Amino acid sequence: MKKVAFLAIISFIIMTSCISVQFANIDVQNPAKVTFPREVVNLAIVNNVPPIPKDKDAPASEEILSMDSLSSVFVDSLAYYLDKQEFYGQILSYPKVIRTDYNSRTIKPLSKEQVQSITNEMKVDGLISIDLYQIQGSLDTQSAGYLSSIQELAIEIYVLIRAYTADGEEIQEPILFSDTLYWQGIPNIQFKEYALPTLSEICTYVNGYAVEKALNAFVPFWSTEERAYFANGSPLMNQAAKFVKENKWNDAISIWEEAYKSEKNQAKKVRIAYNLAVGYETIDNISKAVTWIRAAINSEGYLQHSDIREQIDWYYKELLKREMQTKKLKEQIGITEVNTTE
Repeated sequence: MKKVAFLAIISFIIMTSCISVQFANIDVQNPAKVTFPREVVNLAIVNNVPPIPKDKDAPASEEILSMDSLSSVFVDSLAYYLDKQEFYGQILSYPKVIRTDYNSRTIKPLSKEQVQSITNEMKVDGLISIDLYQIQGSLDTQSAGYLSSIQELAIEIYVLIRAYTADGEEIQEPILFSDTLYWQGIPNIQFKEYALPTLSEICTYVNGYAVEKALNAFVPFWSTEERAYFANGSPLMNQAAKFVKENKWNDAISIWEEAYKSEKNQAKKVRIAYNLAVGYETIDNISKAVTWIRAAINSEGYLQHSDIREQIDWYYKELLKREMQTKKLKEQIGITEVNTTE
């Protein structure tokens, strides 16, 4: 969960210490960052990363894997796993070298003519270009007591990807992601579990990590998020909480709707309306979730409930964001309703 959301929930817990607050994990289907036009079915993935000149002074033992081979492995892996998602038609890896200039400091997007030529040659409808695949590493050694030390290895990853239609038009802004991965180990130790990973192990992990990130840019994906809800001790609210723990959200929603109709206390009605928003979000009825969170905000009890107002406001923004994402997701999947969770 994002830091902002985490801080909102911590504040929420502190301010509602006299109210029973419980938590549930929900599965959220997220849209891909890139939305290709409907007519784009088959794709080619191109390695547009410049070759890295070899260091003539480097010992032969250090030339285990070159940056050129790493970017090629990434392109082939992305093509393979993107094809296995079966979200598009055929995914092909373009076999030819694009850049030969050795200018690794310059990112050169494919020209419109290059895209048209490659898509025509590969007989595909769209193209994914890997314009940057950069890995940098640093090793820090610190003393850890008598006759021992600890090494920390930091690997920085930078990836830049562009997407095009067959006519050479770029689709939205480039996808750029970067991250730093860390490992700790004890040098010169016989036990492998306490040592740093080998270069081969690092390259394998980094490649898998980068592929997973790239897949999320082109295929809808699932994530797990945490949601808070209220259980104030009344028989109806306790019954609803029991249904939530059993993952029977439709039953919990029915109980909360009954409780909302019968409740006279405005402060309690706010909490029930909030619960209903959580319930409908969980079964992927985002429009009803927004309706209920607005009911919570527009009620008299909202102004009386300064202790949970911040959480309600945060959740309202989160639901509006999910509402926009759901529209994008429906467009990508090409169905009228997004998958629901019972």
